[in-house]
Amino acid sequence: MMRIPLLFALVVWTLALLGILGLSQWLPPRWSMPAAQLLLLSGALLGARFLLPGRGELRNRLALRPQPAGEVVLAGATAILLLPGLQMLFDRLLRQFSGYADYVSGQQAVLGGDSHGLGYGFLVVAIVLLPPICEELFFRGYLSSALRSSGYTRAAIILTGGLLFGLFHLDPWRLVPVSILGMIMVWLVETGGSILAGMAFHMVNNGIIFFGAVLAASTPNAGLDNADLSLGQVFFAAGLFLLGVLTLATFARRAALRRSKEPNPFSQAAGRPGNGL
Repeated sequence: MMRIPLLFALVVWTLALLGILGLSQWLPPRWSMPAAQLLLLSGALLGARFLLPGRGELRNRLALRPQPAGEVVLAGATAILLLPGLQMLFDRLLRQFSGYADYVSGQQAVLGGDSHGLGYGFLVVAIVLLPPICEELFFRGYLSSALRSSGYTRAAIILTGGLLFGLFHLDPWRLVPVSILGMIMVWLVETGGSILAGMAFHMVNNGIIFFGAVLAASTPNAGLDNADLSLGQVFFAAGLFLLGVLTLATFARRAALRRSKEPNPFSQAAGRPGNGL
């Protein structure tokens, strides 16, 4: 197969992902969220099986390989440390635009208030558990492997994967922060060699957002756009963010030491270099 240019691949995948979400909107709320995730899961499995070059095992094509528990824990801890600072930063920036406060209230109503009457058990599965599995298999498994086998650099894989992840959520208010989170997850997988770290980061991130929305919906004046932040809270979030960066550095050192003693799984999974998506 011929190599697909990066820009063309970006356009094709963007249209495909938007199509998946568009199809899911025809279904009732109880089915639309799981349907979008299961379509992603199907796309990851079928694409990795039939479109990626080489003959490596399916788990290698999807980067679904064993990873030390310590690295997975570090990835999850990073989400806990980075998210408050990132949320505070983007909340401050976005609050300058009209409509953002209404957007936050609407998000809290859907998540924290269960406005669709779906049940919190269903929401935990559909928001906290299912996306980290299906989206990681697609974005950080199949899509990253496809770009890597096409010969793209690590930086291009991180930028493209993160941007597509942000666009997939069809939310202009969250495009930049979700894209940044997507880039972090691509970096975790590229550095550690397994999507388990990305799943851990993703699951903790979604859990914090979901349970934070539940708390905000049940507590007056505790919304995500709370403007009454003290200087101490700002420094606390900044301190957590710094610890998060140090945790990422620790993750990278541990992963580099481990992978220096192992065969390169990406070279086995990619097969012949220079092939397209």
